[in-house]
Amino acid sequence: MNTQHTELYQNIQRFSLDEPDAIFSFTHRLAKDNGWTIKYTQRVINEYKKFAFLAVIAGHPISPSAQVDQVWHLHLTYTHSYWDEFCGKILHKSLHHHPSSGGYSEQEKHRRWYNETLTSYKKIFNELPPIDIWQPSNIQFDKNVQFTRVNTRCYWIVPKPSFTFLRLSGLKAMLIALLSFMLVLAMSSFFPLIANTHNYSNYLNSSELVMSQVAENTPPAGNTPTSTFENNQTTSNKASEWSWWWLFWLLILISGLSGGGGNSNGGDNNNNNCNTCAGCA
Repeated sequence: MNTQHTELYQNIQRFSLDEPDAIFSFTHRLAKDNGWTIKYTQRVINEYKKFAFLAVIAGHPISPSAQVDQVWHLHLTYTHSYWDEFCGKILHKSLHHHPSSGGYSEQEKHRRWYNETLTSYKKIFNELPPIDIWQPSNIQFDKNVQFTRVNTRCYWIVPKPSFTFLRLSGLKAMLIALLSFMLVLAMSSFFPLIANTHNYSNYLNSSELVMSQVAENTPPAGNTPTSTFENNQTTSNKASEWSWWWLFWLLILISGLSGGGGNSNGGDNNNNNCNTCAGCA
């Protein structure tokens, strides 16, 4: 970096996104919105400042990581801080946000910009970008990251299982066949339960006959045999319990098939997600 670039970088680093008298600062709002720790949030803000510096001096379009993009989104809502103070007095130029318009060509364009951004980062700062903030492009785009605001006071966040091996069509077909077999097996366990319920009603209708037989053939105390109906009832109860477990794991695997594997071709069907936001210098 030359003297002018060094001065610009120092001015960007000194710029504070937190208002001096704010009770709920920019940093705390960003941490709360994304579920980050304050320490991690401060690191992401520092990477956002590096991203802004690259946007000015790189000489080519650049694209942020998903985490850096979250800082950018929030900073844009602080209009005076962003446009008047940061862009007007620090960068001395406008840094506009350009979301993707969707489609495969747009996805590939932003993927190329992102890779060029990582290359310029290593060249200018003489270090590798932190991988927990700047993911490789195959994760940044192929995982198709999308953000949704959730009220964590009312809901729990549970990660969805990921089945990346399902990108192979043969394995996916085998798993679908296995799931079909599991479904048939689970449903078949309900038929013995229905049959035993019918037997139980007949058993109640003939209760007088059963009681008389029991009175005539009462065994000694401590050697009471278990009736066939009770054995069948216990077996059916165990089968029904297992059936519920089969159905539980079946739903887990189906949820993984429906959304856990990501896009196999890296395409983008008109989704303006945060991976494909780009800032043009």
